[in-house]
Amino acid sequence: MQELLNKAAEANNPLNFAPTPKSYLNDRINKLVDAALEKKNKAQPSRTYLGGSRLGVECARSLAYEAHHTAKDSDFPGKVIRRFDLGHAHEDLTAEWLRAAGFELVTHGPDGEQLGFSVLGGKIAGHVDGVLVSGPKIKGLTYPALWEHKIMNESNFKACKKNGLEDTKPVYFGQNQIYMAYSPMFWPEQISNALHTNLNTNTSELHFEVIPFRPDVAQELSDRGVSIVHSDRPEEMPRIASRSNDFRCKFCSYKNTCWKEEK
Repeated sequence: MQELLNKAAEANNPLNFAPTPKSYLNDRINKLVDAALEKKNKAQPSRTYLGGSRLGVECARSLAYEAHHTAKDSDFPGKVIRRFDLGHAHEDLTAEWLRAAGFELVTHGPDGEQLGFSVLGGKIAGHVDGVLVSGPKIKGLTYPALWEHKIMNESNFKACKKNGLEDTKPVYFGQNQIYMAYSPMFWPEQISNALHTNLNTNTSELHFEVIPFRPDVAQELSDRGVSIVHSDRPEEMPRIASRSNDFRCKFCSYKNTCWKEEK
């Protein structure tokens, strides 16, 4: 009986076409997309400076590897690159939304270049998302205000909303402080507060937090950056951990390089 059914099926489907499994379709296209993104990312010139947005990173050794242009153990996978691209796309959208809401937002200078700063002969530099020149009257917010934008998943978004940026994402908090400290390099006056914006990638909800300028925090981060770029080699700077299996080392781009002696 089964043989008759098979023959009947073949008669109705003479070329014996079979539907493409969904798993194959997804895996194949995702691999093609990721491979293209990884190839494009690899072709990008390496950053020649230590980013101001990175000075709050907890591990000084990791930052020293960046400052000394040490080759990473591995490049970013396509999934991470997609996340970066999403951040840029969402940033542009949020900027449009703020302008539509009555805020005057400047993201580029008269030369068309992104606003930013550079110190120590270009060894430390950064590019800001924008400056709010004017806008609706909002209690606690003064103009001009630095504008920084981040995308976050549900859990990080809720944590920031509940506990604030300084406690939840100290690297982002430090980024705001450094950018405000060096604001006279890209703006006519000292900027004394920032409007930090988080976008929930799960729900598209926006959360805004005013970050006052903290010169003490900015000075500490700036001094840290100076000591890192002036070091003769990365190994002069302390690690954050005493063992390679510390969870804080898990996602470091220099984990193998840093702990090769232990291995």
